[in-house]
Amino acid sequence: MRLLRSQAFFCYGCALLLAVAALYLFAGGGIPADIHDTLDCELFSLILQAESPGPGSHPEFMNGAWTALSLVSPGSLLFYLALPPLQAFSLNAALVLLVAYVGCYFCLRRLCVRDWVAALAALLFSLLPFYSVFGLCVMGAPVVFLALLQALDSDPPLWKPLLLCGLYGAFSSLSQVGFAVLAAFLVAALVCAVRGKRKAMGRVLACLLLLGGIYMAENATLILQVMDLGDFPISHRTEFVLPSGDFQWGEVRRFFVEGHYHAPSNHRWVLGLMLASLAVFSARLAQRDTDETQRRLAVAIVAIILLACAIAVFYVCYQSAVANPLRQALPASLQSLQLDRFYWLYPALWYLGLGLAAELLLRSAPGRLLSVTAFCVIVLCTMMTARASVPDSQFARNAKTMVTGETPAYITWDRFFEEEMFDEIREDLIERNGGSDDFKVASIGLYPSIPLFNGFACLDGYSNYYDLDYKHRFRELIAGELEENPVIKEYFDTWGNRCYVFSHELGKSYLFPKDSGRKIEDLRIDLGVFREMGGRYLLCGVPIEDPGRYGLSFVGEYSSDESYYAVWVYEVGA
Repeated sequence: MRLLRSQAFFCYGCALLLAVAALYLFAGGGIPADIHDTLDCELFSLILQAESPGPGSHPEFMNGAWTALSLVSPGSLLFYLALPPLQAFSLNAALVLLVAYVGCYFCLRRLCVRDWVAALAALLFSLLPFYSVFGLCVMGAPVVFLALLQALDSDPPLWKPLLLCGLYGAFSSLSQVGFAVLAAFLVAALVCAVRGKRKAMGRVLACLLLLGGIYMAENATLILQVMDLGDFPISHRTEFVLPSGDFQWGEVRRFFVEGHYHAPSNHRWVLGLMLASLAVFSARLAQRDTDETQRRLAVAIVAIILLACAIAVFYVCYQSAVANPLRQALPASLQSLQLDRFYWLYPALWYLGLGLAAELLLRSAPGRLLSVTAFCVIVLCTMMTARASVPDSQFARNAKTMVTGETPAYITWDRFFEEEMFDEIREDLIERNGGSDDFKVASIGLYPSIPLFNGFACLDGYSNYYDLDYKHRFRELIAGELEENPVIKEYFDTWGNRCYVFSHELGKSYLFPKDSGRKIEDLRIDLGVFREMGGRYLLCGVPIEDPGRYGLSFVGEYSSDESYYAVWVYEVGA
């Protein structure tokens, strides 16, 4: 009971998040889900790996091309091995939500932040609109920061930071953010060595070795491929084209203030609070009216701001031609590796900074009037931050829909995959194919992940590591479309993770509402190549004008009153 009283606000926050997570789990297929890098890609790395672990080919995915389908959260695979995809996805998201809150709270408490401030900052952090398929890569950063603080302190037994590192390593990825975390532990170990703190150095190195070992086990295929050990096909990543733009300080400022969509932090007001707390502290410092705790808080806030600046500079450098000599020194398959993803630590840094700044402001504002003013400033900043973040949070949107009973305006799991509609399409095509399901499809104006999820064998797909020969063969299929649209031509030739049947008229849009009025009037794909690759049917998110002149037979239009989109199906003639 004494522990509960000392951390009462933590318990209130836990209760709130448990309720939000429960609503999310109970919503079933009505949950909001991001399409970009989630339902179109990473979800299927988990589903396909659960069906057939390891690198290789999956007959239903990209015509059976060799893929390495790397996992950004290998630990999440456990859910997909035990549960259907929807339940696994929901449970994984709920886990990330709760770990984010608990990790951020206890990290702030270890940094001498009071209970209610730590709980408030952790609550705002956990309700950011994060990508749950990334596991703990972004939202678990406070957990690994806490492990580092524990490793530097000889007080907690070593198994505690090791356990936290094991959790983070299992649910994160070396290529996404793990290298940044390893770099942080390595720097900490070197600092300990310089300062003669051998015991702390040993504890940090133990954590470093555990994390490194986990990442090596998870990325054995990638390591073997890079070291040219084993018989692996050449990756399409060898054709990635390095950036050619100039370094711009304006981009650094923008990135420092706005962050990146992969790791949204919405930290403008947080930065303002941090600067305000430093200004008040500086005034107290000039009067020689500060204590050791205040000075440590101020140093930590300054360190976070400087580190955030350094991350922004490095990101812009890496995305410009400045970093090309460094990248060209790497093996061809690693030149496309995004080593600039230190920014995945941004949300954790800013919201730890929020808690530290609020604590420093409260400690540096003596007297009732100044204390009340400081409290009001903190409340204002947190409310404005919540206003920018919470409405976009999947959990908050889902809770609002569940409580109010309103029809969701967003794309839900069910509205994206439309299983009943595709069951009907599949039954019709099997009947049309003489009772056999031995046929392959491709999608235009429709995410290929949708038919893939619904049991179709697809020529197209999204993979961040697949056979270069397949990319070249697939390019023959879409060459005519690429030549008519320089944007998608550059997009495919210099990147190519989306191995899609592009339309020069639709560009990089892959989902259209059924009443969009869009249509394809000039189809430029090579249907001869399509047939040679085994393709039989085209599933289109918009109709094709006069399909007969391309040798296509119209099979049918499929939709329902509730469906977001419609599907037009065409058969390719012999």
